[in-house]
Formats: sequence, C-alpha cells, structure tokens
Amino acid sequence: MIVNWSGKMETLKSYYNNLILSKIIYKREPLEKRISASQIDLEPLQVWLSYKHGALPETKIGQHTIGSILHLGMEKIFDLNNIHTIESEVPFEKEYRGWKLTATIDHIDHKNKIIADFKNVKRYTFEKNDPNSSYAWQLRFGKYLSELNYDLYNFMFIKNNEEDYRYKKEEIDVFQIVKIHDVSENVLLEKIDKLIDILEEGIKTDGKSIQKCKDVWIRKSISGKALPMKCVKYCSYNSVCPYYNPHPDSIISNW
Repeated sequence: MIVNWSGKMETLKSYYNNLILSKIIYKREPLEKRISASQIDLEPLQVWLSYKHGALPETKIGQHTIGSILHLGMEKIFDLNNIHTIESEVPFEKEYRGWKLTATIDHIDHKNKIIADFKNVKRYTFEKNDPNSSYAWQLRFGKYLSELNYDLYNFMFIKNNEEDYRYKKEEIDVFQIVKIHDVSENVLLEKIDKLIDILEEGIKTDGKSIQKCKDVWIRKSISGKALPMKCVKYCSYNSVCPYYNPHPDSIISNW
C-alpha cells in the first residue's frame, strides 16, 4: 500500500494552521478611526492602509502570529501561578482628537510596579536596545493610556540563528529583561499628533497624500547578505499596498 505522506502532511498543516488562526483574531473595521499601540511607530502608510481596509483575513501563520502565541502562553503561565497582583492582556482606550487610542498591555505587575511587553526577538535587536524602537514606543503608548506610573520593561525571548553561532563566541541567556526609558507625555503626544495629522490629510485626499514607506529594509545580515524587505516579511497590508514589490532584486544594489 502506497501512502501519500506529502498530501497527508499538507492536510495536517492546513488543519492546524486554521485551528491556531481561529483563536488569534485581529478586529478592525474599515474606516475605523483607531490607532493602536502597535501602530504608533509604524510607517504612516501602514496605518493608513489599516484605516482604509480594516483587518484583513489571516490565511497563514506569520511573525505577528508567533508573538500572539507567546502572549497566550505567558498569560496561561501567570494564571496557573495564581498571582493576584499580576494582570495579563489588559486593554485600555482613550478618545483623542476624534480618534480612539487603544493598547493591550501584556503584563502589569502591581507589586513590583512594572508594565511589560513580551517580545520574541533576534539577538541583534536585544543587543542594539534602541531607545527609539517600535517596541519602546508601544510601551510608552500603553503606559499613557493606563495612567499607571510604573516602570517599563520588555521581556525578551531571544531567537538564535546560524549567524549567532558563527560570529558570536559567547552564548547569552534566552530570556532577557530590558528596561525601557520613558518620555514625557508632551513628547508622546507630539508623536501621536503628527500621525493623526498625516491620517486626517490622507482622509481628505483618499490616501494620495500618504507617502511611500521609507524604512522598508531589514538590516543586512552579518555575512553581508541582503535580508527580505520588511513589507515582504512583516506587513499585513502588502496585498493592498500600491507600492508593494515582492521582487525587489533590481534595487537591492542601491541599498
């Protein structure tokens, strides 16, 4: 008897792919004037596309899905420990200039007075520890909405890859805690105001005033090999983006 293992594997993969995605749902209606914490440091075009089209249906597991799975797992761990001073996946929202600002904070520890996000990152991201990273702005945005005067941290789970083993001599712990420096409320509001101004102008022009994304490249790898564009690997709206080019080979040499 010949068993079609390839066909069976694809059936299983499809089954579990859909099973996982069924519990990870991103809700956003088209033309909904909402800015989430994860969008505060995105390219304005990405935020505009999410405003215009709402949440697009998920058909396969992506990088952001893995992050959601991590969040669900950590939430379950703290629930099992039954620590009453810890809250997980806590939603906050506030109206501002006709827009709804929303954030879901991964972890609030009232005993130690900390707000934290869980991140699954490469070693490069951990070691760079950029104070202006999207991860830092997400936390600041969440703190502003929560009105909690707590310290900010990223709980990072480090993904090792071939380059880490090839070019790094010493190993580092997979679990790392990184303190995020806060900014004043005025600085944060300036950033929010700038994004809202761009989006409001985009509404008037039906998006024609929204510029093409500038920061589309993932860093070069240590070996010098060009890695994929961010819009290829991470953006959920490349299927409706007027500038999307899935084969950017012709411009890699200019990078």
